[in-house]
Amino acid sequence: MVFMNSRLTLLAFSTVAMSCGGKAGPRPRQTDGPLPTRAPSVPAPAPCEDASKVPVDLETLVGLRLSDDDLKKIQFFASKHMLLERQIASGEVAVQEHKVIVKNGVRFEQVELDCLTPGRLIRAESERDGRPYGILIVSYEKGSSGLIYGPGGEDSRSHRHRFELADGASISEQDGVKYEGHRYHKVCPGAYESPEWYQCWSGHELLMEARR
Repeated sequence: MVFMNSRLTLLAFSTVAMSCGGKAGPRPRQTDGPLPTRAPSVPAPAPCEDASKVPVDLETLVGLRLSDDDLKKIQFFASKHMLLERQIASGEVAVQEHKVIVKNGVRFEQVELDCLTPGRLIRAESERDGRPYGILIVSYEKGSSGLIYGPGGEDSRSHRHRFELADGASISEQDGVKYEGHRYHKVCPGAYESPEWYQCWSGHELLMEARR
């Protein structure tokens, strides 16, 4: 990554001790309806094993007072493989760049991001009380509206709040992920809440490149 000023260099150095992965994300709340399952043929996401990429955390951004322009100069990355899917209503036109599959006569639109897919900031938004960096909206596709990342719970090792894939205050399986004006759900292997499923579902953090 090419840093445009010394403050951004400090951002990389301050987070380099944090490795890809770490704590699991918020646990999805139980739903009243049938529990979703995923076909065993869906491959498990490959682990992210690049020591040069580090999680973005709230404390560093606040301490350096980075502006939107500063953040737009940073190359962000998806921390792990992600497959998003939504059912397409009858007569609805799917997004041209996305894959469309048919299951049991029903059409589904899929968006797939590989581990370490590069992305750029579209914009940062403050909390309602005025605190900065309430969410970061990052685009991984040309012209897309981006995915929303928000500060997660405090990490027990670093005591920092890493930015995780979110949708406002909730990233539950029930609510799904907001993207391109639609709600998508993560496609994961294994039965709902199995170790394999939970490993796929959780821990989608926002990464950046750092120099040692």
